[in-house]
Amino acid sequence: MTTQLDMRFKPATTTEDWLQYAYRMGHDCGLNGPNKTNCHFRIFSTREFTNEWERGKTAGEAEKIKRLFTPKKRDITARRHKGNPESEAANPTPLAKTLQASLIYNWFLKHPGSTCEQCEDGTGIAHQTCSARVSDLKCSGHLVKVGRGTTRSGSSAATYEAVKRASS
Repeated sequence: MTTQLDMRFKPATTTEDWLQYAYRMGHDCGLNGPNKTNCHFRIFSTREFTNEWERGKTAGEAEKIKRLFTPKKRDITARRHKGNPESEAANPTPLAKTLQASLIYNWFLKHPGSTCEQCEDGTGIAHQTCSARVSDLKCSGHLVKVGRGTTRSGSSAATYEAVKRASS
């Protein structure tokens, strides 16, 4: 009797098919987390397949990070500056925004209930940059306001918490 798992492996008959399958399963693991299919022992039967799985996993993890931190809107301040050339030129590249957002998101994961000012101090990111990335993260649903705190000057400020994403 053939099991459902065996049927999934049946189409891979050549080494090239197995290498592509190992890459796809590694990519799935990196993107969605490990499961019985994408981490099945047959994928690791040779060093060559294992290397291909690892390559796919790395690509899947990179895609997951890109999806997680890609802002839904290109520039959420465009409505305010109305296409001002200086503002457009000052707008960082999408990669820079993604890296900044990733750093800030991870900081809030470790320090829930913190203000933007505390994040600026903890990460060393300038106020204008940190505030902009916090706005991006709030807009994309990765940060939520959880209360109020105070700044060094005694002003009231919102406190935030990172929304933990399930890996599936």
